[in-house]
Amino acid sequence: MKIKIFVAIGAVLIVVIIALCIFSVNIRTSDANIRYKYNGLELDVQITEEESRILKKIFNGKIPLLGNPSCGFSEDISVYFEKQVFCIARDKCPIIKYKGKYFSVSEKSRAVIEGIFEKYGGEFPCV
Repeated sequence: MKIKIFVAIGAVLIVVIIALCIFSVNIRTSDANIRYKYNGLELDVQITEEESRILKKIFNGKIPLLGNPSCGFSEDISVYFEKQVFCIARDKCPIIKYKGKYFSVSEKSRAVIEGIFEKYGGEFPCV
């Protein structure tokens, strides 16, 4: 009986791990750009390797889910790693839109993201 329980638990864990690997954010490239087009300011700049590393650490492993947050999103306010575009909530909400789905980041991570944008001239909120 105990063996059946261990096998069942092991099978569930394997399915969960596979699902996490398939559905979680996985950024492979190391170069990132920020795009900020708002109120007459148009930025599209490659950020430093260190800033890219920081953003990868914030985004990687997150699992985007369906939802309908009231925050405003646009590719005009985004971080992108090649074709992976992460739209930043324009109203300071700690939510990121990715491939039509959403995930949350901590308030501290949100402040880091805003700091990177501000370094290049972007400001929040931008609604």
